[in-house]
Amino acid sequence: DRPSAWVPLYFDGLTNITATTALSTHPDATANHRPRGKEPMTTHVWKRNMKSAYTVASSIALVLASMLTAPALSRADGFKVAVVDLQRALQETEEGRDAKAKLQKLFKERQTALDRKQNELKTMKEDIEKQKSVLSRPALQKRLEDYQQSFIELQTQYGQFQQEIAQKESLLTQGIIDRMQKIMQRIGQAESYDLVLERNEGGVIWSPSHSDLTDRLIQLYNKEKKQPGAPAKK
Repeated sequence: DRPSAWVPLYFDGLTNITATTALSTHPDATANHRPRGKEPMTTHVWKRNMKSAYTVASSIALVLASMLTAPALSRADGFKVAVVDLQRALQETEEGRDAKAKLQKLFKERQTALDRKQNELKTMKEDIEKQKSVLSRPALQKRLEDYQQSFIELQTQYGQFQQEIAQKESLLTQGIIDRMQKIMQRIGQAESYDLVLERNEGGVIWSPSHSDLTDRLIQLYNKEKKQPGAPAKK
């Protein structure tokens, strides 16, 4: 099951591996192992449930209010805040696109394997339905047990693929995100920003376009990766 508050995923909608084998045979065969329908697998955009998002937004509003009213932080030019969309930056930087392509390739390979297994289960189910009237009770029971075992194997394989893709995405994206955060820290310090919020994480409902540093982050990231001495792509 998905966690209630966090689903790590930067490439939203990319890795939706599904196990949609809504099969049934003999009532006793899959009573305890029926699929729950389509279960999308998501592997890295940071998502919160609505309750968590409202909590974060409210907390940030209170923090900003206290900062803006604190005499020690009052300045003639006001409190300087910017926002950045790391999700968009990841998908639009050259290295981020390469990471997405690699993850897409792995996803398609794993989805193909699941589809093949599901088709095998479908064939097994159809064969049981066709022959159940002529099979002996022991033979029918053996077929049903084989089907149930194959179904459990599919569920196990599905879970393993979920974990594999999540780990691969973390491996491909974590270094990129770390470097982006360092670039944003430099921008914030050089231009005297008091606060830089991540658009998806910071409960940002609206901000003026001039406060959005995402395009600058993308440009700087691509430029620095092309400079001599930049780390080689993995």
